[in-house]
Amino acid sequence: MLTAAMTTPEIGHTLDHYLLEAEVARSGMSTLYRAKDLRSGRTVAVKVPYPEMEADPVLLERFRREEEIGQEIDHPAW
Repeated sequence: MLTAAMTTPEIGHTLDHYLLEAEVARSGMSTLYRAKDLRSGRTVAVKVPYPEMEADPVLLERFRREEEIGQEIDHPAW
């Protein structure tokens, strides 16, 4: 899920229709959260880019490609 320029969200907050349950990992580009999709009830991963990353068109395009690839993943554990 790509979000518009935002501050770091907190556990327990919602982004769109996703309830953030736990921080899973941090990278140089973003933070990854375990979340619940409030529409389907499924557990999902939500990757939120850092605000400074969103300002760089090259990094933002890379993030968008990762988003597209992530939507294609179908894993039995999810």
